[in-house]
Amino acid sequence: MALFKTRVYYVDNRVCRSGPLPSEDELELKQWPAEDEGIIHNLRLISKFFPNVVLYSSGTDLIRDIEETDKRDPIVVFIDTTADTSNKEHGRPGEDNKFYGINLLQLLDSRYSGSIFYKLYIVALVNDEETQMYEFIDCGAMDVISYRMELSRLRGIMSQLYRESSTRNSTRANWIGGSLQKFNSDDDKLIESLFSIILYDKSFNFDTLAKAPTTQEIPSGRLVYLASQIGDWDFHVESLTDDDLYYCAYLIFKHSFTMPEVSDLILNDDSLLQFLSILRYSYQPHNPYHNFRHAVDVLQATFYFLLCMRSLPQYAGSDSAVMSRDTECSFSKVLNQRDALALLVTALGHDVGHPGVTNSFLVASRSPLARMYHDDSVLESFHCATFNQILYKYWPKIHEAHELKAAIVDAVLATDMAMHMDYMKRLSLELKNSGYSASIDADHPERDKIRRLLCCLLMKCADISNVSRSLEISSYWGSVLSLEFQNMSNMEIYLGIKQAPHREDQNTPVSDLLNQITLAKGQSFFISTFGQPLFQAVSDVLPELAFTAVNAKRNKDYWDSELKRLESLNQQQHRAE
Repeated sequence: MALFKTRVYYVDNRVCRSGPLPSEDELELKQWPAEDEGIIHNLRLISKFFPNVVLYSSGTDLIRDIEETDKRDPIVVFIDTTADTSNKEHGRPGEDNKFYGINLLQLLDSRYSGSIFYKLYIVALVNDEETQMYEFIDCGAMDVISYRMELSRLRGIMSQLYRESSTRNSTRANWIGGSLQKFNSDDDKLIESLFSIILYDKSFNFDTLAKAPTTQEIPSGRLVYLASQIGDWDFHVESLTDDDLYYCAYLIFKHSFTMPEVSDLILNDDSLLQFLSILRYSYQPHNPYHNFRHAVDVLQATFYFLLCMRSLPQYAGSDSAVMSRDTECSFSKVLNQRDALALLVTALGHDVGHPGVTNSFLVASRSPLARMYHDDSVLESFHCATFNQILYKYWPKIHEAHELKAAIVDAVLATDMAMHMDYMKRLSLELKNSGYSASIDADHPERDKIRRLLCCLLMKCADISNVSRSLEISSYWGSVLSLEFQNMSNMEIYLGIKQAPHREDQNTPVSDLLNQITLAKGQSFFISTFGQPLFQAVSDVLPELAFTAVNAKRNKDYWDSELKRLESLNQQQHRAE
């Protein structure tokens, strides 16, 4: 399976002769040393994916070739770091060691990674993948794999190359595997330097790359309109521009800063706008679902929940339903104003840097990110690490408030749907059936534990709140999520992670009707399995949020009815054919 026009180089001083990869028959005739059968094994695997492979025994000719090759084509370099450079029987051991192994890796990274003209991906071949991974990633490797390659690892590399090539015209940062590509626009430089801070140089400063618009740049009438929107559960985020989203976040935080208990944590206007700008550009704009729009949607849902729970000061722009919510028997009294601010901060940063694929995809493709977090809550752990760095630099007062930082980490990790049933059990055992009353005393030994659990549950509700919005809004989010899943599915098929679904005519695109059926099935399943049970259970301890369970059930009833109609229509079309 060839990948576009990718140029591939294999550098190993045990290579007998530099030049294009020999054919399968020629590989058998080459006079490879008996102990280096691994080279033949590796080259056979590489040739399954890449048709244009060139062998070199050192980096001198490699660098010359890179300089002369078509700069529009991506370049992959496999660099051996295991060979003994004193080996005089093969290769050119007398050459300066800076053109071999880890020294060559660092040289290539320093020379080309800062250039907008080269798309260079370096893969280091090592003796011990687990212990040497971080060392070589820090030196500029996109991936680090054992010297004797495995097919699954090459597929992981292919997944990263596919992501880059599929968005080549949109200049998307390919950071999943740890590689950093330099682009020409400020937005992509910003995203790139953000991940430089996380994975590489923590002293890097990218203040000047974050363009923070001021409130003077938006018409006053528009600001008034946005102020009215953030207090309404029918928050039509799909109709707002990116700048609108930015200002919605600004208005929400400005309102939260009126709470007396957070006076030591608030940011001035310039710092707040800078923080919001950093977050805005740290989300991948090309993701159909997991983008800054989703982050602001979750922020607004959290804001609305907190208004209903009286955990935030009354907001003049809220809809009439907010103040009618019953809080008499609610656990909301357990939360304090600092908890409310922590939840708002978490909501906006909970998916920062999301790549538009799932944890399962990252694990199946053997992404370095998955290995870094041992296949456990991969994305959520990455979001925590990323957001922690942003808070450290742009909201240090919260970063230094250890209790708040710990609560933010817990709430972000809670959004991993693999942990959903665990939280449902905790909700039942630690809240509903615990025997505690909603008016639990301030000095109760379990109060802090309950507060942290409530924050996690609220973040879970906000994260999937779109299924409890109006049908129009819910349908929008269902459609863009389906699109993101379809993009990922196409990638999985391309990489051989899964097989393409069988259709009689593979050249015929999936009909709109079948796409509608898929959407209806997905929405009905998700609401019945996750959404409705969660909202119902949470409303038992936070009755002011009961409207979420009502709305989710209404939407599920619609999708069930719609699914029956669509399937009947599909059967009619089949009979007509």
